[in-house]
Amino acid sequence: MVVLRPIPHHFVVWLLLAPVLLIEFLALDGLVRTMQLQDPQQVQRATAQIIEQRQTSAGVEVRYTFVVPESGARVSPRGLLQNIAWVPIETSVWQAAQVDDGQIAIVYLPEDPSFSQPIGRRGSALFDRAMLWMVFLIVDLAWIYESFIMVQNFWHAQADRERGHVVRRRFWRTKRRPHPLFG
Repeated sequence: MVVLRPIPHHFVVWLLLAPVLLIEFLALDGLVRTMQLQDPQQVQRATAQIIEQRQTSAGVEVRYTFVVPESGARVSPRGLLQNIAWVPIETSVWQAAQVDDGQIAIVYLPEDPSFSQPIGRRGSALFDRAMLWMVFLIVDLAWIYESFIMVQNFWHAQADRERGHVVRRRFWRTKRRPHPLFG
């Protein structure tokens, strides 16, 4: 008698990659909102206060907070995992902020003020978000491929079991097992 059994350690990578699908949706949402930030008709302007700054090899990065004029809520830009994001700014913006008591001009989305960017952000926010989304997309495509292989190999292993063949495939194996009545 041949039985079909899963190979548990083959499922580890597949199980670890499954939650990344949710992060990919967050990254895609961030990309869409960053695209909205580039449209002057969808944003509001405000003045933000720099709360932290650091010098990197690429230049100055800051964390800032601002008060949303419509609601009075204090908001900081959020990263992918909802932490306060470090935002790269041009050196000229940072130097002007030093003279202006650490204040910088920003734009934000009125429907979600946590999506904001300084006027004078260094680099392309859109490019950064697109690359982040692409990384998660590639991981998710690998997970989808692994899911396809898992199902395909299940059906192949099931057919091998019915034919009495002992095989080992990705995720599945068939093995001989003594018949319970005939030993």
